[in-house]
Amino acid sequence: MIAGRYPEAADSLLLRNEGGRLVPGQRFEKVGLVSGALFSDLDGDGKPELILACEWGPIKIFRNERANSLRGTHP
Repeated sequence: MIAGRYPEAADSLLLRNEGGRLVPGQRFEKVGLVSGALFSDLDGDGKPELILACEWGPIKIFRNERANSLRGTHP
């Protein structure tokens, strides 16, 4: 959320746990106000996709194409 500009879409950041420390992973620009997120292997390739539920918008899916890289496939 951007202070004073609600409900404008803000950037989101995926954090990775590296030895008990959270470090910045991938940045998602203007994805919206994320209210829920989960990883699940939707296409059966053994790599989990990131699924986001956002306020005032559709479910967004980011395909896991290779290590540490997610690509948006949402509408």
